[in-house]
Amino acid sequence: MSLFGNETPAMAWFRLRQSDGTVGLCVCVHEMAYKVPLPQAGSFDGIAFARGHCGLEALAGWLSSPDLLCQVAGNLQEWCELGPFAAVNNRTLPALVHPGKIVALGRTFPAHAKEMGNVPVKEPLVFLKLSENIVGAGDALVIPSPTGERFDNEIELGALINADLHDVDPKRAQEAIAGWIMLNDFTWRSEQGRAKASGAPWHLAKNLPRCFPLGSFFLPMPIMPDPRSLGFCCRINGQIVQEGNFEGMGQSPSELIAWLSSKVPLRAGDFVALGTPKGVTTVSPGDLVETSIESLGSMSHKVTSEGAQ
Repeated sequence: MSLFGNETPAMAWFRLRQSDGTVGLCVCVHEMAYKVPLPQAGSFDGIAFARGHCGLEALAGWLSSPDLLCQVAGNLQEWCELGPFAAVNNRTLPALVHPGKIVALGRTFPAHAKEMGNVPVKEPLVFLKLSENIVGAGDALVIPSPTGERFDNEIELGALINADLHDVDPKRAQEAIAGWIMLNDFTWRSEQGRAKASGAPWHLAKNLPRCFPLGSFFLPMPIMPDPRSLGFCCRINGQIVQEGNFEGMGQSPSELIAWLSSKVPLRAGDFVALGTPKGVTTVSPGDLVETSIESLGSMSHKVTSEGAQ
């Protein structure tokens, strides 16, 4: 799948590990990558991005016109043209470093709830994920070694919040979405089953150490106000196991975030995972998991077990 589909404006932001070890903020426009000057090296994180810091004060004016961004990039000498994106792809980092709280929503796709043997719910299930478990494209996923345990891959879209929200309507929630990032809600399914059976929370099942893959790209909301039409694909060892788009979401992202804000106050820099479509697949040590979403690039992860590294 191409980084940018034919129907989607071609612009997304990403982070780059530079040769001197520092982190730079870059933008990909029509498959060409540019380095963006930052006021402080390494200052780019989720909260700063959401609040418009780190040299992004002018971002809002550029978002409506990728062509204008190309012109700006070409006219400013301090912007560094890196060349075709493929040349820098292997050095990209997770789009977020230190987001605020990470709130995940479950059973937002009725077809997924059905495939898991669950009854679709009127309100999503809510759980938290830990930011210290975030890994980037290419990092290994190390799972516990006990035999007979099940681990599942779940491709998802996530929304970065850029304003404080509490009990707002969908229109205000939409305005507070900075943009979209791909994630994999990697799940210890056996542990989740045990938690459900005992009435305990899912925290352990959803927070395996360093098993929270986060995509490299940030797609601004004004470019893609409703991401449900974006195509996605997940492959295990080269075989397609999850493919389609996000139109099976029971409610729109803005409706989900508005509902969430009535239960949990949200702050600028928070990140909301919006749930997975049907087609989740069990993975085992040795498997190669590849996920991609149109306009949000791709990431691959080798699954290994503890003690096998």
